[in-house]
Amino acid sequence: MWNYVKRCMRMHPNSEISNREGGVRFSKLLDWVEKTAADLPPESKCAVLCRGELNAARGLMLCFEAGVTAIPMPVKYGLEACGKVWTATRFDMVIVDGPDMLEMLPGYTGGVFQLDAGLVQAPVFSAADRELRGAALIM
Repeated sequence: MWNYVKRCMRMHPNSEISNREGGVRFSKLLDWVEKTAADLPPESKCAVLCRGELNAARGLMLCFEAGVTAIPMPVKYGLEACGKVWTATRFDMVIVDGPDMLEMLPGYTGGVFQLDAGLVQAPVFSAADRELRGAALIM
């Protein structure tokens, strides 16, 4: 799926993905995703916890490019819903669009990747749920 999306985006490099906060051209977004994907530790289960929808899309694309399991977090549903996702999946990494987003995960001590700062806290891998690693997406 990701390869198909990338191919379509490359066919229209000047098209833009945008929302109220701004936008980014497909070509620039793909360049960033390809350059940054190597910064995500392989075999991660990576939650995407972003306030901005454009940033959530960037985070998901980053996971797909890196080949790690992506877990979109239900930010709009609040702390309780995020806690349920954390309990059910025990992800190793979380992608955030600001350090304040970690308040949605009280007690979380795993890896943290901040979209505009990179890896700010390395993940600690456990043997738990190894069968979920390798899945493209957990929803």
